Amino acid sequence: MAAALPAPPPERTRGLGIAGQLDFGNNVLIAHGGRRTTDLAAAELDEYALGVQHGLSKRTHVYAGYQHVDFKLDALEDADTVALGLRHDVQVLPGPGFPR
Repeated sequence: MAAALPAPPPERTRGLGIAGQLDFGNNVLIAHGGRRTTDLAAAELDEYALGVQHGLSKRTHVYAGYQHVDFKLDALEDADTVALGLRHDVQVLPGPGFPR
């Protein structure tokens, strides 16, 4: 019977990030930035995001956001993401047999 190979050492991941939110009137400004490093060079990156949300009513909001990811490995292209949307929160009532 062949001997089993030892398991590779676990990959260590280290990250640091900061985020904030500023409310003013019907608007919310959201920002985030961070850095992640690992034992694998391919997984090292810096990223930041900025978004805004505008309240149309108590339960309906429109939002827009942008995110940039800067991969440290030259073989990977940096990534940019834009998000636009409409969010409506609905109230879900419990069905029969569930306490209110």
